[in-house]
Amino acid sequence: MINPLLKTVIQLPIEKIFKVGIFSNSILTASPSEISFWTREGKSINRIEANNVEDEFKLNYFDAIALPNENKNQIAVKVCNGVGHASDSCFIRVFDQEGKIKNTINKNVSRHSQLLFSHDDKYLIVYTNTISIFDLINNSMVEIKPLNCETENNSECWLMSVHLSTKSNLITASTDGMIKIWDLQGQQLSSFQSNSLSLQDANFTPDGSMVYSYDIDSTLDLWTLKGNNIYTYNGHGAIFTKDGNEFY
Repeated sequence: MINPLLKTVIQLPIEKIFKVGIFSNSILTASPSEISFWTREGKSINRIEANNVEDEFKLNYFDAIALPNENKNQIAVKVCNGVGHASDSCFIRVFDQEGKIKNTINKNVSRHSQLLFSHDDKYLIVYTNTISIFDLINNSMVEIKPLNCETENNSECWLMSVHLSTKSNLITASTDGMIKIWDLQGQQLSSFQSNSLSLQDANFTPDGSMVYSYDIDSTLDLWTLKGNNIYTYNGHGAIFTKDGNEFY
């Protein structure tokens, strides 16, 4: 039976898609070899091939992509070189939808790093166990090291999650149970210990007024922004209504 809410089905001639973005007038698909833009009817508009990003590399592949929030004419892409297994052989480029480079970020990044735009799209956040915040307007960067537990031989210490509030503050959660809030200039605004060393995630409530965290045993905690514990719920998920007043 066809879903009555389904308006259009488009079959695109591309394999191994790892990201899809839907804009007002176009669709983006990303595979390791290319990023393509399509009309909503499935007609090709433009594409960016990984091997054409930099002349000196001919074995490039796309590994991660960040989609915009407000500025719909930019995407950030992590490009990695297919030769060898070096952890720092990736770089980042910001493109417009015509495939032209808007920003060149001159910093090698890990293959494991993830990308995230701020809500106003003026900053690009790149993170693994450290966080780099790139100011795309002023071409500057600050770096955050959120882990207390990180040592050279501590394989059990890592960053579990990074999220943004609507006010563009960052929140981080790590395996030592620490929750930290930062601004996009790299200043730490608050830091507190959760109730669990099996912390899975921490995020802002939709209105940004509180923090919630949950652990591997599905225990959900609500916190003030300064780390005062408000409630602890056992066996709850963390799906909030848009106004943040209810969760399920």
